[in-house]
Amino acid sequence: MNQHYSPEEKVKILEEGEKAGVSVAEVCRRYQIPTTTYFTWRKEAREAIKAHFKEEEAEPKVRKESSMKKEKIIQRKNHQKV
Repeated sequence: MNQHYSPEEKVKILEEGEKAGVSVAEVCRRYQIPTTTYFTWRKEAREAIKAHFKEEEAEPKVRKESSMKKEKIIQRKNHQKV
């Protein structure tokens, strides 16, 4: 079956496949998707989660650098006023 699933539906299907006692093959049959599709979605979801956490880790560094630049500008302006 060549059906398009929304991101929300994909998450629901992946969550069902992660439940204890449920086989991925069973979930795939229920939604009429190949197991390769399920595992591709799972891989993509994990990669997206990793990317999210990498961005989250980088944010404080960017903020710190931005704050330091602002502080240097303020110092220059204050120095010029003297």
